[in-house]
Amino acid sequence: MQSSRVWSLTALAACLGLLIGAWLVRDPQRDGEAIRSALNATLVLRHAENGAFLGSGTLWRRGDVALTNAHVVAGQDRLQVVTRDGERVMARVAARDSDRDIAMLHLDTRLDGGLKPGDAPATGDAIFATGAPLQTEFTATRGIISSTGRQVLPSVPVRYLQHDAAINPGSSGGPLVDRSGRLIGLNSRIADGSRYFVGISYAIPADILDAFAEGDLPALPDLGLALRPIDAGIARALAVPEGRGLLVDDVAPGGAAAQAGLEPGDILLQAAGTTLNQPGTLSMTLAEAGDSARLDIARGEQQLSIDLPLTPKPQADTIQTAQRAAPTPRPIAAFGVTLAADGTVDQIDETGAAYAAGLAQGDVIEAIDGVPFSDPDFSVAPPALLRLRRGDSHLHILLDPSRRTMRPLGGANALDPDVTLF
Repeated sequence: MQSSRVWSLTALAACLGLLIGAWLVRDPQRDGEAIRSALNATLVLRHAENGAFLGSGTLWRRGDVALTNAHVVAGQDRLQVVTRDGERVMARVAARDSDRDIAMLHLDTRLDGGLKPGDAPATGDAIFATGAPLQTEFTATRGIISSTGRQVLPSVPVRYLQHDAAINPGSSGGPLVDRSGRLIGLNSRIADGSRYFVGISYAIPADILDAFAEGDLPALPDLGLALRPIDAGIARALAVPEGRGLLVDDVAPGGAAAQAGLEPGDILLQAAGTTLNQPGTLSMTLAEAGDSARLDIARGEQQLSIDLPLTPKPQADTIQTAQRAAPTPRPIAAFGVTLAADGTVDQIDETGAAYAAGLAQGDVIEAIDGVPFSDPDFSVAPPALLRLRRGDSHLHILLDPSRRTMRPLGGANALDPDVTLF
């Protein structure tokens, strides 16, 4: 009887422990406050003139600055910022880092509710993502941190936060927050090869955002170098160890790598004393190397050491405040579409601007900017409004390459995904 009582008390204590643990893990009131804080700092970004949807943004610190992804505001100088309560504020793109995919907006009017960066999360921590996935504005999703150090693009020294909160096209630039409502990342991309969410989401960590906002994030060097890892086939062909070193595929004439003396066929063994086995290792090493890095290379039977200058890229991303010149008309084929004589879409390139705008095979273009269609070889100066017949219905689409926010797949040469460009 006493044994039975002991067992019952032990079971009761275990159940109470589980209940208390569950209560501690999920606190609805606390989580609700964190979500509301994130939603209040979430911004919907729209084209300055026509109000077309661009993506999401995150109100930063004092509320006079917002952060988003560089690909969200590609081609934009001025834009509209819309808050959760419907307030519209104009903003200008003040800085962008296209390599790391971050942009900073200066708001014409200060807003309340900016987020402060929080502590770096740990794997398994609960998180919340907010934004406008598929243009569904001010949406919140829940998940956990899946990994804290994913280098998604080998040529870019950023270790993303991987999480499983659902994000989709349109979420880019929205905040990722912890259970205290602190900003831990900027949602930026989903798994390569996936058009929609498949359980893998990536966010740029808050420490990189903070450095960018403070102007402390140096531009990456332009090396003019294409590298590939040494797999089993290459190792056998060159009689070198598998997985040790990086094979130089190409060296751009006049670039930093060429000036340092690198040649196609060289094998990079070490950079600044760090052994190289993956292209991502090189970018992470060079990010900490300063103005130059010592490279140890193998060239045939020779072992050489050279100094590689790490000159930052020219500031091609400097924001131009002058008014943009009027767009030059281009043939419709330049936007990835082939038309029949009657305006029917015969072929469409799924990587082109026409496909991104919504044009589909079989559509019939009836008018361009209100002018009836007459010539399948016509030229357009985007943005151009196309009136279409699709089956028994009609619709309009805006052909405007500057509105495209889909990310290219991967970070390498599209013709050979094993090659990484630096």
